[in-house]
Amino acid sequence: MRYQALRKIASYFKVLAWVTGTFGIASTVLLGIRTVSLTASVVFWLAGFVATSVNVLILLAISQFIYLFLDMQKDLSKLAKLTEKVSGD
Repeated sequence: MRYQALRKIASYFKVLAWVTGTFGIASTVLLGIRTVSLTASVVFWLAGFVATSVNVLILLAISQFIYLFLDMQKDLSKLAKLTEKVSGD
């Protein structure tokens, strides 16, 4: 299989996304509990969850883009082999 390094990098981005999400939610909850007022706590939780979600989505998107390009390369090389057979070159 070609491009094993890119597949590993895509997997690392996916794992990094889950780790970021886990630590982001845990730190948001723990720091939100320590705030002084209820309003500050709610605002902190919302901002923390939104920021964590955006970071996780970006990391997952990077991972999926790498997989997409790898799949495109595989499909295009299959197509090139088929067109070679049909044209007889």
